[in-house]
Amino acid sequence: MNALNPESRKKVPKWKTKGTSLEAGNCKVISNEEKWEAYLLERRVFEKILEEEAVEITKKAITFAKHANRKKITSADVELAIKEFS
Repeated sequence: MNALNPESRKKVPKWKTKGTSLEAGNCKVISNEEKWEAYLLERRVFEKILEEEAVEITKKAITFAKHANRKKITSADVELAIKEFS
């Protein structure tokens, strides 16, 4: 969630929960320890916001490449776009 810019983080509905359940493949971990914080996110909204941010970052990276008279985007263009976006 830290990858989102601060304004987008406010848009994602989330609820703090007590207890945590992590699942990965055949493994499941359930804990009620207080040291673990867990949040429920509304996945559709979260994915839509991530998509919008990815599009904006891509547009900025394309702009940087065009200003450098390049036809392809480089990793430096993407890194600069991300820094400007955050």
